[in-house]
Amino acid sequence: MTMNLTQSIKQTWYDARQRPAFTALYVCGVALAVAFTMIFAMIYYVKLAPVYPERNRPRTLYINSVQCKMNAGRSQFSSPVGYPFFRDYISKLENAETISGCPGIYGARSMVRPDNGQPEFEINDKGVDPAFFKIYDFKFLHGKPFTEADLSSASQVCIIGHHLAERLFGSPESAMGRDIHLNDLDFRVAGVVREGSRLTPASFAQLYRPYTTVDGYDRIMRDDMPWVGVINATLTVKDDAQAEALRSEIDDMLRRINAADTSKVISMKSYPMSHTQSAFMTFGDTTDWRLAIIKKYSLILLVLLIVPAINLGGMIAGRMEERLSEMGIRKSYGASRRRLLGQVLAENLYMTLAGGLLGLLAAWTTIYAGREWIFGVFDPYHIISTAEVSSQVSGEMVFAPLVFAIALTICMVLNLLSALIPAWWSLRRPIVSSINEKR
Repeated sequence: MTMNLTQSIKQTWYDARQRPAFTALYVCGVALAVAFTMIFAMIYYVKLAPVYPERNRPRTLYINSVQCKMNAGRSQFSSPVGYPFFRDYISKLENAETISGCPGIYGARSMVRPDNGQPEFEINDKGVDPAFFKIYDFKFLHGKPFTEADLSSASQVCIIGHHLAERLFGSPESAMGRDIHLNDLDFRVAGVVREGSRLTPASFAQLYRPYTTVDGYDRIMRDDMPWVGVINATLTVKDDAQAEALRSEIDDMLRRINAADTSKVISMKSYPMSHTQSAFMTFGDTTDWRLAIIKKYSLILLVLLIVPAINLGGMIAGRMEERLSEMGIRKSYGASRRRLLGQVLAENLYMTLAGGLLGLLAAWTTIYAGREWIFGVFDPYHIISTAEVSSQVSGEMVFAPLVFAIALTICMVLNLLSALIPAWWSLRRPIVSSINEKR
């Protein structure tokens, strides 16, 4: 077995050296297919996978919109949740492990004025509650989250990321207990966390403060419409069964609300939605999101995988025509069709592996070099844009062995099929006919 493998590799290396142009084109073709597929896969891996600090994504649900119809449907409003609705109803749902509220989906931008005389600069800040730090698995380098008492009293305390701490105070440790001048108000630093990435926008901010310190957190659409406002709710559940129980509980809650006041109709068409659903749906989209995924991305995958496989199949067919005389001679010396076919497929496999590794390196390089824009290609709404913040690409985001294994396996299967068909037809030729093909 070892001898056969060694001979197969030596034969492949010999053929590659004899035809360097074909080998280079083939390996580069596989590399491009793997690279583009990996980039596409990694973009959505970052959006969907449980990465820091959003490790609870599989158990996370969102309520980012509520619809309110009044005057027999003549007036209709759709907006995030009103604070009274969140406080009196959503925060009291029983079929959820943790419930958190936040004004705005991605937070806001605020101005920070350093003490060292440097000009003020813009940061991303987010108004949150203590439950926020239970849903998102932030690593506290110093300090701890603020408390419910801080939230209730609108205490001017904050949690900051380690990059902001280093910029303002020199180190995360030096930031503890210091004041940050945020929008002309002083907030005391109660904790420093390892900063996440703006590629995880649901959790990302450079500064977190009690949402009761955010102007307008309790704003509602109208005085007679406490249901719609600016609050986005994030919930976690234990499993799918509890998620279904939560949806049933919300349906019952809405029925009770609507029955108590028939002048309006409150609804949540697609909410609460899972993290996967939220990553693929656009705002206001109430269609079947699974069908939308298939329609949107099947063509992209077809171009990335099938088209290169067809091109490689054509190259291999031409290559087999050139090797007909060689195959005829080897058959005349007793080589079986099965053995010759195995050798052709083995050569294809080795070159596919080489192209796959080259494509993986190209994908990683492209992802890192183009991290400031590439993740917004398919979903520009989910990228927080701040000149002061770079897109942090952590190792767990790009070094995903399962993603590479799946992408390489798909490419290998397609490439082996593209080699099998032309090789099979070529080896069916009679020995005399094959030998006579020699020029």
